[in-house]
Amino acid sequence: MKKIIFILLAISFVFIIGTCNTPVDPNNPGGGDGNAVELFFNVDYVFDLETEGSYPGAEFDLAKALIDYEINGVFVDISKYQAIELDVELYTSYEGTPTNGTGILAELPASGGDLNLAQFRILKNISGWNVSDNFCHPDAFYELPVSGNKTFVIPSNASGIPGALLLQANWAAHGTNEKQKVTHIKVNTIKFLLPGDSVILTVVYNKDQGNFVDLQDNNKIVFTNARNDSGAVSYNLKDYLDNIENKTVTVSYTIENPNESNTVEYQLVIQAAGDGENAVNTDGNAQWYPVLNKAGGTFSLEGNLLDQRIKAKGFTLSNFRIANNGGTRQDDNPVNPQRELSYVLIINSVTVN
Repeated sequence: MKKIIFILLAISFVFIIGTCNTPVDPNNPGGGDGNAVELFFNVDYVFDLETEGSYPGAEFDLAKALIDYEINGVFVDISKYQAIELDVELYTSYEGTPTNGTGILAELPASGGDLNLAQFRILKNISGWNVSDNFCHPDAFYELPVSGNKTFVIPSNASGIPGALLLQANWAAHGTNEKQKVTHIKVNTIKFLLPGDSVILTVVYNKDQGNFVDLQDNNKIVFTNARNDSGAVSYNLKDYLDNIENKTVTVSYTIENPNESNTVEYQLVIQAAGDGENAVNTDGNAQWYPVLNKAGGTFSLEGNLLDQRIKAKGFTLSNFRIANNGGTRQDDNPVNPQRELSYVLIINSVTVN
C-alpha cells in the first residue's frame, strides 16, 4: 500500500491557528484536557492516490505537521470539535508538481447516480487504513465536492486524537468511468472547527440519489420538489445531550422569498434521530409537523420527546432531522392548500436550554 509521508519543510505548507474566542493556556497550548483551539491548515497540495484497489488513497500526516512546524497548539479528542471543513478539488488526471500543475476535474454522474466520487477519514495514527480501532469515527465522510468547500459535522460517536487525514477515491462505484474515476485530490485547506454560534447542518439522504435537498453556507436548506420522504438534513445535538430530557430545542428560521398567496403554505417534518441513515423514528405520531410563518419565526422541540421517540426505535438520540412536507394537503382549513415543494429555508439559530 502506497503511503504519502510529507517532508513539510521541503514543500512549504503554511499552517495557521485561530482561537475562536477560546482562551489558550500558554503552558498547555491546544489543551490536552479539552481546551481546544480551532485549527486551520492552508495545505495547497495535490495528493497522488495509489493506483489499485477499490478505494485508492493517500494520507496527510496531521500529527507530523504540528510537530515539524512547532505549532502553538495540539489536537485534542475529535469529539471536542464541531465539524471539519475541507476545500478540495477532485481530478481524473493531473500533470505537474504537487504545488504547481494542471488537471481535469471530475464530473458528477447524472441524476440517480452515486454522488460519492471521493471520501475521507480521520485516523488516530498514520497507516492502518483498514483497522477499525484506528478510526476516529465509524463511518467515512462521504461525497467530497468536485471543487469547493464542504463542512462535515463530527458525529456524536466519534472519539480519539486526530493523527492523519486519509483521502480515498471511490473506484468501487466509479472505477470504470473516466470522467468520475478520481486519481488525484487537491486539498486547499483543512479546518477543525470548534462549537460556536453558527448553525452547521448535514444532508442525511436524498431519495434515489436525487437532489431534492441541498445545503448552502451550512445553514441554508434548498428544497427542490421535496416531499416528506424525498430527503432530509440533520442538526447534531451532541453538545447538548446531558440532561436533554429537561431541555427545549428552539429553532429560528427564515423563508427566502416566500409565496404570499393564502393558497400556499410551508410545512416541515421533524424527526428524532440517532447516528446512521436508518436510525430515525418516522412513525406518523412520533414526528413534529410545524407550519412555518412566512415572515419567519421559531418552532420548538421538547427534549424529553426527542429522547423518548428515538429510544422507542432502539437508538440513542444524537440529532434531529428536518424534511419538507411538500405537496397538496387533504383537509379543509384552508381548502386543499398547496404545500410548497421548492424553496430555500434558512436556519438562523438553534438554542437548547
